Amino acid sequence: MSVQSTSQISGAKSGNKAKNTDRPVQITVKKGDTISSLAKKFGMKPEEFKKWVGLNSNTLKLGAKIDLPHDTVPDGKGIYALIKKYNMTLEEFGKLNNLPAPYNEYSASKGEKFYVKNNKVSDSSSDSKKHTPKELADEIYKGSRKIGAVGKESFDSLIAEINSGNVEAVLKAYTKKESLINTITSEIMSKKQAREDAVMHVYDALAKAKGTPAANREEFYNELHRQLYDVWGMASTKKLDKMIEEMLDSKSARASRSGAASGVKTVDRRKVTVTNKKGVSKTYTVSELQRGAISSAKDEVYKYFKTYCKNNNIKYDKDLLDCTPIERIPAPVIKDGKVVMEESELLRPTTKPNGKVIILNAGHGGYSSRSGYFDPGSYSFIRKANGKYAPLLEYEKAKIYAESTADKLRQQGYAVVITSGHSETMADKASMRNLVKSLNNGTKGSQKYDKDDIMMISLHADSMPGATGSGVCFQPGTEDDTILKDIMLETLKQDNWIAAEEYERVWGKNGVGILNQTKDIPSVLLEIEYVNGSKCKNLDSAAYQARFETQMIKAINEYFNRN
Repeated sequence: MSVQSTSQISGAKSGNKAKNTDRPVQITVKKGDTISSLAKKFGMKPEEFKKWVGLNSNTLKLGAKIDLPHDTVPDGKGIYALIKKYNMTLEEFGKLNNLPAPYNEYSASKGEKFYVKNNKVSDSSSDSKKHTPKELADEIYKGSRKIGAVGKESFDSLIAEINSGNVEAVLKAYTKKESLINTITSEIMSKKQAREDAVMHVYDALAKAKGTPAANREEFYNELHRQLYDVWGMASTKKLDKMIEEMLDSKSARASRSGAASGVKTVDRRKVTVTNKKGVSKTYTVSELQRGAISSAKDEVYKYFKTYCKNNNIKYDKDLLDCTPIERIPAPVIKDGKVVMEESELLRPTTKPNGKVIILNAGHGGYSSRSGYFDPGSYSFIRKANGKYAPLLEYEKAKIYAESTADKLRQQGYAVVITSGHSETMADKASMRNLVKSLNNGTKGSQKYDKDDIMMISLHADSMPGATGSGVCFQPGTEDDTILKDIMLETLKQDNWIAAEEYERVWGKNGVGILNQTKDIPSVLLEIEYVNGSKCKNLDSAAYQARFETQMIKAINEYFNRN
């Protein structure tokens, strides 16, 4: 066969999960070898193997040498560089090279050789795309809402569709509130290298289409690398966006620059009506409401930043504040012209269903249906490597925990619904009660769930530091809530690093609004950690997040399995 044994040749059928860097780049045909037997070692059909190695005949000559197409990752790059170069999918590349899953986490060794397939396609928008530019822009934005999206095969395959033939149309069709570059870099739960590779793929496609000088690429790359590799990985893309817009050099690109200052790139003229407690209604466009939310949030964050500087002996300078997180405030969710709670589809289990549903409420993060104001929850400030400070927003952190927990719950057989909204009006609009009712009667996900099989967990990050870092808030007098609270409290305390305490909170005459809406199902409100003070760093700690989610899910399992 070759100087190496056949067991050393990486192929899609191998079950080896260990890192294997020994990939022969040439086969010497030995007695008994056939096209079919060789193809099988690489998980290919005979015709596919012949095409891959450039064979024209169905017969093999004893002693003939067959070169296996391969390449080496450029210095300082990852496997995605080869995936893009040869138009492969992450899944295809991983299987061909027998990489251990998850493929996107594989770190290439210096000089490591990889098998590649040159999946040549026409570089025109009509031949190479699977989606229209608008469809591709919409799918990328939708995919980016999933935690850790960049680097996952489903998201990267969309980025890979961008080429010199369609890149201008995709960028112009990307009419969300942020730039495509900002969408990619803002997925801070994704690896920095994956985000960098995806952005550079977009840049290279546009540079090819516009004939941009190679020297410009280095400037763009250096700025991107500097932004991504500060300690927080939170990139400011203003300079990068400007460079992209200059490359486009079109009327629409210049127009997008003026819109970027307000955080809204295009005007959404759909009407939204908000009604205050006195019954007075006022109508806005979606873009007006979003711009107003961003503007008022900036005014507030600058005011509190002054106090933060004073309390921490920092000389106040307006330019010290990086408002990128404020620019990410989403547009309101509307239904029939009214602001409503954000609510995901029923996310079905990824393994055998256990018949249970968990409603994960990511605290805050919505617009008031009474006033139209956006509710970011509590926030503090974090210092970035470049010396600037960025607001740490409770609603963003709660959403990250909710999405991550949802993935883990689904792997254990649970169905999940993720919600968020303005804390002021979640209660009086009976949002949760309606959701429970729809799960009960089967209108949510076409399957009926008994109330005994539904649980609600509301995730928050407390505003002010105290004696402990996490707590369990419940509705006193509700038996199921009390049982769930006891189990959750005891389970969190099992991890000494997570010091939990009990909160029997009754806010207002009707108690805690969101818990008051869920009297018919077990529900608790969990304070994950404090937003302010030194403990806020735990919110960004992957280790803390993993431990907290593990204990939380352990308590959920114990509750449902207690009988």
